[in-house]
Amino acid sequence: MQVYDRVTTELMTTCQTLMFEYPLVAEHKRIVAEIATSLGRVTALIEQADQYTEPSARREWLHDLRTPLNVVLGYAQLLSLLTTDDELRCRMETLQGRTMMLSRSIDATYDVPKAMKV
Repeated sequence: MQVYDRVTTELMTTCQTLMFEYPLVAEHKRIVAEIATSLGRVTALIEQADQYTEPSARREWLHDLRTPLNVVLGYAQLLSLLTTDDELRCRMETLQGRTMMLSRSIDATYDVPKAMKV
């Protein structure tokens, strides 16, 4: 769980920096707030992982985890397309990359293909 904690903390820090230290227009702030909310949900679900040992419960947990991860990816992609600011675009691309890394790490740890077949 330490790897997940580090990555989710890093992602949340990026969102907080953007919200409070970066000059965003209102619509961009709303998108970053949605990303932060979804990251909070990811963090909460990761913390609950050990509770889901039964295959059907694990499948449901994995599905529930995918939804906020996809929200983060989608909003980060949207914001990188909407902005004309190169630094913000770079931050969103970094956020996308870290989120995809987190997703692949979860796949490897929880053997997603096996869990989905059961």
